Amino acid sequence: MKKILSILLTVGVCAFSLVLTSCGDDEKTSPPSPNPNDGTACVQGESIYCVDGVYQQPKIVIGEGVDKQKLTVDVEDAEGNTVTYTFKDSDGDGTLDKYEDWRLSASDRAQDLIYDQEMSTDYKIAFLFEIGYGMGPGVGGSIPTDGVVPATNATQITEFKARFSMPGYDVNLSNNIHAKFLNNVQKLAEAADYGVPVVTCVDPATGWGINQNVTGYETKNDFKVVGRWCYNLGLGAINDPEYVREIAALHAKAYKANGIFMLLGPMCDVLTEPRWARVYDTMGSDPEIVGNNVKAYIQGLQGSDDGNGLLTMAATIKHFPGGGANEEGLDSHTFQGRFAANDGNGFEAYVNAFGKALEAKPACLMPCYSIFHNATYKGNTAEELKTSHHVEEIMIDILQEEFKYEGMITSDWNAVTGEMSWGGMPATASFGACNYGWPTAEATVPNAVESYVACGGHQIGAGGPNSWEQALESGQVTEDDVSRCAKKCVEVTFKLGLFENPYVDEEKADETMLGLEDKIAEVTKKAMVLVKNQNSALPVDAGLKVYFDGVDDDTVSYFSGITKTNSLADADVAVIRLAARKGDYYGVKSPYVIQATDPERYGGVGKNLGGGVPIGFNDIIKTYFPDADPGSEDNTRGEPYIDQNQEMSAGWGSHNPYQVRNQAMDGIRKLQRAIAARDTGGAAESTPVEGTNETYWDTDATNPIDCDTNGDGDYDDAGFAANSNLKIVACVFGVRPFEYHEVFNSVDAMVVEFGINDENLLSALLGEDDFSFSSKLPYGLPANNAVVEAAKEDLSEDESSIPVARGTGITGW
Repeated sequence: MKKILSILLTVGVCAFSLVLTSCGDDEKTSPPSPNPNDGTACVQGESIYCVDGVYQQPKIVIGEGVDKQKLTVDVEDAEGNTVTYTFKDSDGDGTLDKYEDWRLSASDRAQDLIYDQEMSTDYKIAFLFEIGYGMGPGVGGSIPTDGVVPATNATQITEFKARFSMPGYDVNLSNNIHAKFLNNVQKLAEAADYGVPVVTCVDPATGWGINQNVTGYETKNDFKVVGRWCYNLGLGAINDPEYVREIAALHAKAYKANGIFMLLGPMCDVLTEPRWARVYDTMGSDPEIVGNNVKAYIQGLQGSDDGNGLLTMAATIKHFPGGGANEEGLDSHTFQGRFAANDGNGFEAYVNAFGKALEAKPACLMPCYSIFHNATYKGNTAEELKTSHHVEEIMIDILQEEFKYEGMITSDWNAVTGEMSWGGMPATASFGACNYGWPTAEATVPNAVESYVACGGHQIGAGGPNSWEQALESGQVTEDDVSRCAKKCVEVTFKLGLFENPYVDEEKADETMLGLEDKIAEVTKKAMVLVKNQNSALPVDAGLKVYFDGVDDDTVSYFSGITKTNSLADADVAVIRLAARKGDYYGVKSPYVIQATDPERYGGVGKNLGGGVPIGFNDIIKTYFPDADPGSEDNTRGEPYIDQNQEMSAGWGSHNPYQVRNQAMDGIRKLQRAIAARDTGGAAESTPVEGTNETYWDTDATNPIDCDTNGDGDYDDAGFAANSNLKIVACVFGVRPFEYHEVFNSVDAMVVEFGINDENLLSALLGEDDFSFSSKLPYGLPANNAVVEAAKEDLSEDESSIPVARGTGITGW
């Protein structure tokens, strides 16, 4: 029999609801100790609904059609007035259990749910993994337009009890439909035993920009973006923690409007290796700037200074202790890139960036999948040849003992075991694809889970129940381990207030997103950096004729103060958009197919040679044959497999690194054409295009090669007409550091942006609304890829030649 609180308990509907006020105002004084005779008084910092020493009634919402009831409790305040509090009877037993009592702390509620409610082991295990694209299809799938949950997804909730999931988005459907769909998912969860809601999570989905051929747009990771914001690199360029906190709060608003409650971000990695593909989500290459601004971002996203109180969203800081120093720019999702570099002893600097950010107390933390072999922090060396998930010196000594981190720890995907549960879970567990450094004899699923748990891990990202079941059966993980880890995970659910109300307004998601457009315009423009502005090329004066390349014609028509021209010969100004060369998230896979007979093969047969993408617009990609011994300290790769310009399968689309190479170089060619029109005209001799076998035109100047002189898409136009008065503006999408190509010396103005649409870009360049530049480059622009290759990967700006330094940026015009 469950214990009933010794206070009046009735079933009914709450008579009133108090308005929640914000927590964490540094200027507020501490509330007095609660009066024991006051049933409305509380201890600050315990219940998430304790505000200024008084309980604040949360909104209790039961989904339509869900057979659960509300419970009411009458208490007396200090003056003897009756106050009625309302709760949700989540398990439907008619009694108020501790886990249903929002007046208790998240820890106490989780303790009751996991330990005192006789919850089964399989239910507890369901908290210990998150499934990828679980509540909906992946990209290319189809969420029903009526928002009804298909049977497969319903089974994930009811039978497999999944409670942490990354939803798959159909990018063609409205935000309202996505919100409705996820509300229906929550109804299924609420109707089940215990009524535990689903924590829906996504990777950062606020980054957005032009694609590599600068004729269209793309989202990151093919997710539906929650607003066309700039990447976090742009927030690092702004470098204003209070402003970053404001923007993060708006990001949270956008995520929640779509039914998302947990972000697998932000990244606190420091950009030390420019060839690493994932620098777009860092805040730059200065550890101090990164730490301060990531701290502010977490505070804004969670709606709390220190992780206390009701969280707006749960932040997941990653990839501890810092994943930006990958050897040769390879990604640690590939075996060849498994090692983080430490030749420059930069480890301590980027650990300290995490130390600063962790002051915000993010609800969750994700370790790094790199091996930090022989990295030293304050005299202590991490000697383990495994990813940070399994290294005591990192996860215990630094994270828990020094930084006092007590939140939930979730693994990076595939970094503990190879179990990857998607739509049709459960999956079969195998040794992790990214779980490097284990000698073959020790490479077992139970060993990996045991090691991860011993180092403080709680949840296996994108995993499933099978890994935990194997570890339990072998005796390497105990029932108490499972309960302890499950408690820590479900604490996040309580901190988010989802037991009281897991629903979002599905009729206002689209409206909410539209309401953010003005702020998106502001921040994407504010993040831009003016690197160069000679001859007063910017702002573009009214009345001028402007030639655009990489800008949508319909957008140009919005601006009546300028005249669009398709002729470089006729233009006063040429505005040309181009993009830095894009890396590949999981490291480049070569077209070379590894055969079973290859003597140095590691892993499955296939295209897994791995390669880092150069920062140069036209440099060759190097991929590597794998090391033969997965548990070896030897990281020698031998001679690289030099991939010329081979094409990969069409399935890679815009992520095809060889296609991307051509597209990135095409932006340089567009600038070269404009420079040729300005400086040489039709009378010029053949001029080579750097790094290619092409020229501006052939020796008789009658047959241009790859030159579109009038912007009509026809690259067979004859010659150029001279236009010595032409001013050339290069707008570079700085998704990561790029080489300072020689062509930039010849442009009049150079702008680096981090994700901005055509309309906002042109508005900024025209100086509308009194816009002027204020941000600084969050990284330096090296001279070429050769100086990057020679630099130490774990040191920021270690290149011998950096023509444009970090912190460069013209204020004003």
